Amino acid sequence: LLSRGYIGMANQLSTQMIDAMTETRLTLTDGILDKLCEVDSGYKTALAAITPKTPEEEDEKFRLQKLLMTFLRKAIKYSDDLGTIRYGDMRLHSRLGQCAWDMEEYLEAMMEFALAEENPETVVDLLFQLPKGDNDNAAKGPVSLRDSLLTHGVVIFISLENLRDANSLLRAFVAKDTERDAQKLATNYMMKGKKHPTHVAFCGSLIRICETDAAPLFSWILKSFNVELNRHPDLKPYTAKIGRLYFNIQPPPNMLNMMENMM
Repeated sequence: LLSRGYIGMANQLSTQMIDAMTETRLTLTDGILDKLCEVDSGYKTALAAITPKTPEEEDEKFRLQKLLMTFLRKAIKYSDDLGTIRYGDMRLHSRLGQCAWDMEEYLEAMMEFALAEENPETVVDLLFQLPKGDNDNAAKGPVSLRDSLLTHGVVIFISLENLRDANSLLRAFVAKDTERDAQKLATNYMMKGKKHPTHVAFCGSLIRICETDAAPLFSWILKSFNVELNRHPDLKPYTAKIGRLYFNIQPPPNMLNMMENMM
């Protein structure tokens, strides 16, 4: 069906297939996983063959791309329920992450890349395809999408208790960002009366604090970065989870449900 361009019909059958495997409690095997990845590849080949010529055709292609994301989400849930890897298979997360990135759904993409334990250098290469923005100082205005997505990636990694990849992502980002002196930013950030709450400095400080079990500093850094956290409220469930996991800081009751539904 996909080879003939019947994407909608193929999506209906493939999602019903996953529903059937879930209902019958069919354990995920390498063979089934390979087939799910083949279906995803077939989707992408069929979508690549579509060349919209009118706004209506563009809308239809967008709808079909959303169907692919729906299929991958269901496949991931199935692999989580009946596979052996917590949160679902990494190959599927990686595929959904790339699909979300192509659809410019960047926040979901960063979540999926983190769950896939994607190569940090690959993620950084994607980040640097985005516009730099005018400034990286929260006091002056919204920072670049690139920097805010870096923070999302680092915070998600930390909330998954994966400090290794949080470190790797930040280091790869700093290495590629040749226009700023990361050491100077970090020094200024820690100086009294000279707060420069950049995303890069925040990420570096947060990682160090989590590595050293410094609960008072954790509360301080969240307060100092409050402007950006308010601009990105979707970060707060992750920082609340970090506080609970690393420092036994219990979040407000209304935050618990958000944390439970976060992943």
